[in-house]
Amino acid sequence: MDTYTSVTYSIKKHNDNVVKTIEYNSSIKDQDKMINTYYNNNISNDGQNENFNKILKDKNNTYEQIGNSQNKTDWNVQEYHNHTKQREYIDKYNNHKFDEYIIDAVPSLTNLLLDK
Repeated sequence: MDTYTSVTYSIKKHNDNVVKTIEYNSSIKDQDKMINTYYNNNISNDGQNENFNKILKDKNNTYEQIGNSQNKTDWNVQEYHNHTKQREYIDKYNNHKFDEYIIDAVPSLTNLLLDK
């Protein structure tokens, strides 16, 4: 099994607008299956925009779930099977929490840096 995890934090300033961004990306590949999770959170003077993309691929199928939330409101979610939209719905904000993923990834990164 191969795994990959990335957490990126950035701050961009343009005139009076400050945009803080955190991105989380995780991939797991095991034989014929691949799971990828991507999460992006932008906070600016205009508010907070979050989106995620979860993909599961096996030999013959691709399942994808895409979500978007503005200012921590409920998620607008779309689900696809083999790139064909299957359904679209609203889901509660707390049903898609990415804080735990990011918090779990940070100790791994810290240990990696300390091992050098």
